[in-house]
Amino acid sequence: MRKQVVFAPEDVILVSPTKRTIETAQLLIPNKNLAFFSPLVGPRMFPQNSEFVPFVCDQIYSKEELSHQYSDIRLVELGMDCWEESINQMDADRFQILAEQLLEWCRQQSGNTFITSHDGTISNYRILLGENGLTKSDFLGEAGQYTIKNF
Repeated sequence: MRKQVVFAPEDVILVSPTKRTIETAQLLIPNKNLAFFSPLVGPRMFPQNSEFVPFVCDQIYSKEELSHQYSDIRLVELGMDCWEESINQMDADRFQILAEQLLEWCRQQSGNTFITSHDGTISNYRILLGENGLTKSDFLGEAGQYTIKNF
């Protein structure tokens, strides 16, 4: 994938603050200065079911843990503290409000915004961006590109 995606200096990569997504981003990103961390692209179940128990591997790092491990960390917080309240089991209305703020942040970037996240999270954003009728089979093995400047 690193050979297929070319990052420009003005591009940013938004990374979920979990071990597996950080490791994936480190393999892809030629310049670590492009990376931002945000719990708003952290793990999110799809489909949402309040009775499901989150996986241990979906535990996000705290800001303190990230700061300790990555000295030049940059966070996207948007004036709210989502680090304590995971989006994994957040109700749809609250997620939509926060996700729309993140999408607006993406629109304001001078380059492209690439997101290294989880399949369930991406599916939830795809629904927010207007796709209907998605199921789990729609995201298995799939990677895509969205232009969100006009949404």
